[in-house]
Amino acid sequence: MDAIIEKANNLGELSRFLSETNSQKTSHIGYCGDKEEEIYQTLKEDFISDEGDIKFLIARNRTGEILAAIGFDIEETVAEVWGPFNKTSSIDLQSQLWKQLVNENPLIQEFHFFINNENIQQQVFMNDIKAKRLVNTPS
Repeated sequence: MDAIIEKANNLGELSRFLSETNSQKTSHIGYCGDKEEEIYQTLKEDFISDEGDIKFLIARNRTGEILAAIGFDIEETVAEVWGPFNKTSSIDLQSQLWKQLVNENPLIQEFHFFINNENIQQQVFMNDIKAKRLVNTPS
């Protein structure tokens, strides 16, 4: 798939994309809500570094439409992963986003995902990157 990968620089546009995508169980990520205004506020507060750098990448098609996105909410060496969000069926596209964002943040040692059980595409992605699935059990 021919896509342009770039940093998300328009939080309004990104919030709309995330809101639309996350409102469907088959593409739902638990960390991200589905209300555009709340997502926008969280992006402003949690995804922009002190230097003004946003920890969110997007992939666009040739017409400029966002196709996929992934972001890290970083706390020291741990990141809550928002995504991957993907409007296409291309696992390769989200793998490219994942690899680039991981490479841009080399100090992160642990990644947390919160993927809806009905989000089959991201379950497959988790297997592809060999992520460990942790299940909370009652004490």
